[in-house]
Amino acid sequence: MKLRRKIAFLTELGTALHSHGMPAHRLEEALERVADRLELRAQFLVTPTSILTTIGPIGEQQVAMVRVKPGQVNLRRLTGLHVLIGAMLEGRLSPEDGALQLKELLAAPAREPALVRVCAASLASASAAVLLGGGTTELAVAAGLGVLLGSLSEVAGRAVHFARAYVAVSALLASVISNALPAWGIDVFPSVPLVGALIMLLPGLTLTIAMHELSQDHLVSGAARLMAAIMTFLQLGFGIAVGERIAGRLVGRVPLVEPVALPEWTLLVALLVAAVALTVVFHGRWRDSFIILAAVIVAFFGSRWGSELLGPEVGFAAGSWSLGVLSNALARWRRIPAATSLVPGLIIVVPGGMGLQSVSALLSNDVEIGVATAFAVALAATSLVLGLFLANLTVPPRPARQAWANV
Repeated sequence: MKLRRKIAFLTELGTALHSHGMPAHRLEEALERVADRLELRAQFLVTPTSILTTIGPIGEQQVAMVRVKPGQVNLRRLTGLHVLIGAMLEGRLSPEDGALQLKELLAAPAREPALVRVCAASLASASAAVLLGGGTTELAVAAGLGVLLGSLSEVAGRAVHFARAYVAVSALLASVISNALPAWGIDVFPSVPLVGALIMLLPGLTLTIAMHELSQDHLVSGAARLMAAIMTFLQLGFGIAVGERIAGRLVGRVPLVEPVALPEWTLLVALLVAAVALTVVFHGRWRDSFIILAAVIVAFFGSRWGSELLGPEVGFAAGSWSLGVLSNALARWRRIPAATSLVPGLIIVVPGGMGLQSVSALLSNDVEIGVATAFAVALAATSLVLGLFLANLTVPPRPARQAWANV
């Protein structure tokens, strides 16, 4: 393979990995290993919006830079890319065949039909409402809001200008509806379906990855991702605050009724439904849905029992530790990326709701509670990352050539 084609292949591979959700520190490591396989002396700098590649010795380097858009996690394609890179590193796939296979992989359909994605958003919202302690009314309202926000997501995917306002508009509409329903005779506790409906928009996963990158000394990418998470929190908080005021003007203040939580066994049903929904949301393979189910169950109960025994801060670490142990064990056993189970499981554990409470408190001029909650979010995110580090010590990631595939 000629030098120009090697550089083009590395650029395409890096763009694909980046756009489908691989963190910067793992992406750089993967590209370095592939560059060694191509017999290139290369260095890479990855940020959430660009990939900079230098080829050759210092003083004689060729530089290639590509601008990329932060993409959504696509577990199906990440698994395919993982298999491709593993085959190349082990010598079972030539660079030429690897380039052809990469093009075929990226040309394959990446997502399920729009109706399936909207239904998955509704199921995810409904299951989140149950996990948050809501009753049947909160579950039904969250499911309806999930359909609305899922439909708006489809519109945002086709309209660039609306996509920039999608997060704030979604929060505003969900806030108006959930806060106005009690005045119309529907006994619903607004915050439960509201957070449930916004669960997939909360940047808790982004925040956790940012803290992980910062702990790995990837300061540029980690800081940029951290600011992106903060901006998303601000958009959500602004939309919720405006929605509350609009609902207050429309229907006035209505006494709220505390939700009556469903029986304990419904948590398992909610986790099962959440696993199905997250398989669609993260574009996972259906044959991996049982792995995703195991991940959400382990993450939820690990975090819950850890919180009951040692407090909420340690609970986050317990949840991420148990999830990390499971993910590394499955990665070694099934020869799949640890992200297959780690990413959906982290959605159950990450402190996105706490971040939303912090922004809402600040927008309500309750600075003391807002700052205290923001500190708790930072502490929880650090606890999550520490739990993942301890999991890597308990069950080491996949060794040698394929260790890069673990998030």
